[in-house]
Amino acid sequence: MAVIGKIRKQSTILLIAIGGAMVLFVLGDLFTSGSTFFAGPNDEVGEIDGKKVSIKEFEMRMAQAVQNRFGGNVDEETRVQLRDQIWDEIVRENVVAPQMEELGLSVSDQELFYVIKNDPQNPILRSYFSNPETGRLYQQFANPDGTINSDRVIAYFQNVLNGDPSQDENVLQAQQSFQVLKRNLRSSILDEKYASLLGKSIYATSLEIEKKSEESSKSMSISYAAKYFNEMDDSKYEPTESEMKSYYSEHKNEARFKQEEPLRSLQYVTFEVLPTPDDTNRLRTELQEVKKAFQYAEDDTLFVNENSDTPFNLRWTTGENLPMGMDSLVMNASKDSIFGPYRNEDKFELLKVKDFKQAPDSVKASHILLSAEKVDTATARQRLDSLREVIRENDNFAQLASQYSMDGSRTKGGDLGWFAEGQMVPAFSNACFEGEVGDMPIISSQYGMHLIKITDQTDDVKKALVAIIDNMIEPGERTFQDVYAEASSFAINNDNADNFIENGEKYGMAKAPSLRPNDRTLMGIEGSREVVQWAYGAEVGDVSEVFDLQDQYLVALLSEVREKGVLPFDLAKEEVRASVLNQKKADAAKEMVGSEQNLESVSQKWDGIVQQSEPFTFADFTISGIGVEPKVQGTAYTLEPKSVSKPIDGQRAVYVIRLDNTQKVPSSVTRSSIEQRYSRRAGVSAKDAIKENAQIEDNRAQFY
Repeated sequence: MAVIGKIRKQSTILLIAIGGAMVLFVLGDLFTSGSTFFAGPNDEVGEIDGKKVSIKEFEMRMAQAVQNRFGGNVDEETRVQLRDQIWDEIVRENVVAPQMEELGLSVSDQELFYVIKNDPQNPILRSYFSNPETGRLYQQFANPDGTINSDRVIAYFQNVLNGDPSQDENVLQAQQSFQVLKRNLRSSILDEKYASLLGKSIYATSLEIEKKSEESSKSMSISYAAKYFNEMDDSKYEPTESEMKSYYSEHKNEARFKQEEPLRSLQYVTFEVLPTPDDTNRLRTELQEVKKAFQYAEDDTLFVNENSDTPFNLRWTTGENLPMGMDSLVMNASKDSIFGPYRNEDKFELLKVKDFKQAPDSVKASHILLSAEKVDTATARQRLDSLREVIRENDNFAQLASQYSMDGSRTKGGDLGWFAEGQMVPAFSNACFEGEVGDMPIISSQYGMHLIKITDQTDDVKKALVAIIDNMIEPGERTFQDVYAEASSFAINNDNADNFIENGEKYGMAKAPSLRPNDRTLMGIEGSREVVQWAYGAEVGDVSEVFDLQDQYLVALLSEVREKGVLPFDLAKEEVRASVLNQKKADAAKEMVGSEQNLESVSQKWDGIVQQSEPFTFADFTISGIGVEPKVQGTAYTLEPKSVSKPIDGQRAVYVIRLDNTQKVPSSVTRSSIEQRYSRRAGVSAKDAIKENAQIEDNRAQFY
């Protein structure tokens, strides 16, 4: 009933979904057949230095990647990651690769073979021969130490390359996958060569070495007074519009006012679809009908699976684990008694008593697990048999578990602690609760083979075997229609920004600032990607249609648009206001002290106290007690001992400092250390610069 009931409840929505799917199917056929229906700019996912990248080409590469890397079946999160990877590959092929080719860099097949044969930790090879679900190497390609077995890998590739793709589709897929591996390996090796070439071209001058050595070898200690901006009343220094515009004109070309990518900001109202009393009563009535059939069901497991939201919901339980009020009824009932429907939190349940027994309430056990992914069943069974004999002779279970077990319990000598019946997988649980203290059964589960030692059990208690049908209390079709009507009415009656903001407050209006084109969700709301896409096709002040987001409806207002480039004054105004406000506070703080050069007097005028820092060097990132204040750091470096600085405009305050003393400390700066540091960044920085200078337009957000 769980599945059928939901279909019945959502019949109208289901018909709409089916109709929509049929339309998408027809349009998809036009799309994939190359029809001119989608001709024009909307069939391009991007453009790279004048070369257009079509959606058809992009999707073809996506399909190949999904097939080659995951066997054709991936979730949406993985698809999103793949799209980013493929886009990066296309950018690299069209922007970075030509630069490498111009430099004469290449990778021969012999070099590829060398990597395959001699680099067992290569991340690309490991990924290729690993199970995508577990991330572990497939057993047939793994050495005992977890590295890649190069001989088996080479033998596999020889079989692949010698196969006939016309006779075997698997051979064709394997050969295509091998070509992808070669391409990825070649790109990786090229990147290493490129980085090495650039790294070896970097040279640190004697002057640079001397300067950096001096910066890191001079330790300074300072005393300081500070007037913090957040301690000053904003209202006394509020900037005028004229002051802000003047500041903006002088500083608008600074990086902080440049928008590197477009952004959109929304305000939105959600209408949550919650079950009504009618929905609750309807489910209770439906379960009354199910109860009649449950009484005469020949196979309770099958009946539970067909009608319950929780499949295989049969378990041994004590009265303590039953809902309040049901414990005494169930534990004193006769077999085949049925109770319910009764409410248990957010669902209704039917419970059928199957049997009773006396058994321990809890068991304490240890185990040695041999993982199914690492050891085949026959070998594992044989190995555990041998270990059991050793344990019987030497009573050293914990020692051997620490040595041989392949799960986290090995750090505790295999000890799993106490657990109740049903907490472990069925085979494991049954062995522990049906056995006795001291037993050491060997059982198989989905995790592998286990050697179990039952170390303790509580006294026997009465347990009931119960079969439970549970159904979530969910909103029905009428409830969805009513909430949708409310959301539609709001969207129609508040189709401009003023009305939306005024009336949206009644519904708990929320904000979504700074949405990026490729954001997958709106503030983490599941399935809200279409809202983000709408925002990038709308104009400021537009109110959206009603979005159906599974268990809620949403209506949005596009409140702000930020395009790439220099932000206009209106959008930069808050940043400008904060900067001008702090500048006016800084000027006021400096006016308070005038030309005063005594640090204690300055501190008194600022209603503060003189504080001291820990020793720091010019090369340090922060100053203890002050934080990141580069102007303070730079000023301290130029002062003579015991001298006092002029007021320094910092990021959080105005400072006056006194250099108390300096001290020589060992410096680790050498020509080699400077060059190594630069070399590590050379390859990545160069490629980023090449991409930044290229004309790249990414339109993927229009499609996904």
